[in-house]
Amino acid sequence: MLALGVEVELGHFKRRPHHCSKCFARTVQYEEKETDVAIATTMLECFFEDRCEAVVLVSGDSDLAPAVRTARRLFPSRRVIAGFPYARHSDELKLAASAHFKLTAEHYGRCQLPTPLMTQSGRLIHKPAGW
Repeated sequence: MLALGVEVELGHFKRRPHHCSKCFARTVQYEEKETDVAIATTMLECFFEDRCEAVVLVSGDSDLAPAVRTARRLFPSRRVIAGFPYARHSDELKLAASAHFKLTAEHYGRCQLPTPLMTQSGRLIHKPAGW
């Protein structure tokens, strides 16, 4: 299957050394950075450029509630629908959104892209077997 109309924006992860005070092990952990801001600005950009009438925001992160409130205030005729991932929820995001729904574990299986997936550049992408 060829992927059309799908834009992928990769996140940024900051490498952070970690030292366990109990076992004294030294490991490296990664922390996502800028994801909330990227989602919020893209949502507003889509509304400003009149590219859509509604946004479905799949997140349970209340940090996005201010952006949702701003989008709804600036664009009262547009909708922001919050889709809460399996076992996640945010009352603040629920109140800010035009509507909301919950994703079940079964939704994930039904909504996955086929494998392999061919990008417009001809690259084949395979999902892990356990998905």
